[in-house]
Amino acid sequence: MIRNILLIATFFMAATSHAAVVVTTPDVPKNLNIYNEGGNAYVDITAHGCSDGRYQIPASHVKFDAIFSLILAAQISGKPIRLRFDGCNANNQGIVIGVYLP
Repeated sequence: MIRNILLIATFFMAATSHAAVVVTTPDVPKNLNIYNEGGNAYVDITAHGCSDGRYQIPASHVKFDAIFSLILAAQISGKPIRLRFDGCNANNQGIVIGVYLP
């Protein structure tokens, strides 16, 4: 009985825990590209949190075009941006959920 209660409690704790949204330090983006059939974009910017310095912009993101455009404009103009990302994928690439000018 106690084992079942602990098992259920563990399940609910695992289901409710998730990575916190992280914001990078301001930096000029580099190496913005799309290099796979999935259509995901990738950008290099200072490593922060779980990311090794490369961040993934999922093609499925509802604001993919706006995020990509803002990063591209910042790269071309040499202006710093900050990325918001929610956890990392299996390749230690932060998963971008937003971007803004500092």
